[in-house]
Amino acid sequence: MCPSCSHESPDGVRFCDRCGTPLTRACPSCGTELRATVRFCVSCGTPVGQSTPPAPDVAATIVTGRRPPPLTEPVRTPPTPTASPPSPAPAPLAPVMQSAVPVPPALRVRPDDVAFIGRERELAILRHALQEAGAGRGSAILIGGPRGAGKSRLLAEIGAEARRSGVRVIAGHGRPMSAYAPWTEAISALIADRDGAALLAELGPAAGDLAVVAPSAGQRPAVVPGGERSAGQVATAVAALLHTASQVSPLFIVLDDLHQVDTSSMELLKFVAGGLREARILIALAYDDDQVRSELPFARAAGELVRTNIARQIHPRGLTDDDASRLMTAVAGMPLPRELVTALEEIGGGSPRFLTDAVRVLATEHRLEDGGAWHGAVPLGPRDAVGRLLAALPPTSLNALKVAAVLGGVFDADLLERVAGLPSGGAAGALAPAAVAGIVVESPEVPGRYTFTHELPREVLVDALPAIERAHLHRRAGDALASLMEAGSDARLDELVHHFSEAAAVGTAGQAVEYARRAAERAARSLAYPEAAAFTGRALVMMEYVQPPDDAARHELLVMQARFLHACGDLDGAQQSSRRAAEIARDLGTPDTLARATIAYRDAWGDAALGDPFFQELAQLAVQSLTGGDPALHSRVLAAAGRPEGTTDNQSRRGAQTVVWQRTPR
Repeated sequence: MCPSCSHESPDGVRFCDRCGTPLTRACPSCGTELRATVRFCVSCGTPVGQSTPPAPDVAATIVTGRRPPPLTEPVRTPPTPTASPPSPAPAPLAPVMQSAVPVPPALRVRPDDVAFIGRERELAILRHALQEAGAGRGSAILIGGPRGAGKSRLLAEIGAEARRSGVRVIAGHGRPMSAYAPWTEAISALIADRDGAALLAELGPAAGDLAVVAPSAGQRPAVVPGGERSAGQVATAVAALLHTASQVSPLFIVLDDLHQVDTSSMELLKFVAGGLREARILIALAYDDDQVRSELPFARAAGELVRTNIARQIHPRGLTDDDASRLMTAVAGMPLPRELVTALEEIGGGSPRFLTDAVRVLATEHRLEDGGAWHGAVPLGPRDAVGRLLAALPPTSLNALKVAAVLGGVFDADLLERVAGLPSGGAAGALAPAAVAGIVVESPEVPGRYTFTHELPREVLVDALPAIERAHLHRRAGDALASLMEAGSDARLDELVHHFSEAAAVGTAGQAVEYARRAAERAARSLAYPEAAAFTGRALVMMEYVQPPDDAARHELLVMQARFLHACGDLDGAQQSSRRAAEIARDLGTPDTLARATIAYRDAWGDAALGDPFFQELAQLAVQSLTGGDPALHSRVLAAAGRPEGTTDNQSRRGAQTVVWQRTPR
């Protein structure tokens, strides 16, 4: 029975379906969820006659930079049990929500639990595009907007509709400096499906090329007719797989967070999108437009897709006044004062995420129970709202979230336990309140793998950490991740590079260099040369923190970088890197460094190097140092220097003088 209007609501609901009054409250002592009409907790006996906000938390105050509202009555310390039962095994989310998790009832109304409101125009466009794709007229749609505009929820809604109509839906997410990341995720899901093996069998030998993007597709055969695998072969294999799958049922590919995607992923996208017009495929490309910069790979590729009429753009705008009011009423479970609705709309610009979080904050802080209690308490913006939501979580959950935020947007429970010092299996319990509140969600496909449902909470948590604490957490994360990886594995090298780079101030620069070098080599094996060059660039930056300086290692990285930049068409960059490598080699004077620098310089500059006095001197030093040494390397250096076997130094110099006009030395 409702304590306000005495209406009898159905069992299991948390709010009165007549007046919206909360029907449950959490015990302020042990967190047990109780009926709103009880006066004492049935578990610990604590009086609960009046609603009590959650206990103040020092850590939460740090997160938000503001103190929680004062308590209306003291919070009692729960009695210490004489013996604790063993920790239960991780349970599905529904039982967790019914257990004694000390989460304010208002936080249990997660954003995704609220009915989808508004966006009729965007839904209509996507529904039409799906119908066209089903008829063999595929396309791509760019969906841009600021964070919190509801892009992911819009795609989830249309994805659910697509599944109900028999369309196969696969998804992937972009990550910086992670080659093919969204495609790896999406294609791996497609292959793992019930008919994945049949799809690969239908592709025949070309299925081996998919291993570059999705290792689960298998290994490339040792012998490849016509030479090494090319990027074109890989792209052709991916396109063939998608077209083959779409013949069974239409395919809806959702690629999210593309503002931070790598160059190789976007090149693959352009290739696949070029064949959409006669395919049963729709590709939705979501990105945060406030994070896009003109020099990013996504910006260049997206512009090309629009100019060639392969893709169209839609930008979800803020909710209308009516839709915003309906959304906030649904979240609060009761009508809100018009003045409050207007204030929140003006602050959030109709952002569904902000409106939802703001109402949850006010409800959690009991600001909606009295007509004017919300005055002076309205969140100042999205970050303030998120910070105050985080502050309402129990300290154990908040501390686990801080560590999880450092681990990344997607993290594994076993890694969290190692870094946070939690007992084995303890991550599920620590994260349960955050899962109930909709801040993180556990993957249904990979138990123990969690994802932050939105980037802003993770960003707020990370920004609140002192720099030195953040660096130490990154170091512990890198060490723990390295210990979890199998010997010789390179599956998570990009994460190791990130963590050890962020921890360079506490002595991990050397590890960052080594893992960045390995990541560059892995990217090159996958034909992702832009990412390979970026990883060598990261390694070179980290070399500045390595003591004592290692010029030989710096030289090796520069030679690698020159090769990768040349492979992806950045000739200016390749020439600059080869010049720096040559200068270090000349100073070191060892046969190997001189030889490798000579070959790299010639590869980067082409025949123009033959007229460069700097190169002539470098090549002469290399030839002289290799006299009587490795004959194969000696021959390669002679070829790079433009000398036939047996040519003397004087003959070589006279020959080089005939091509001085080809370039002016820099």
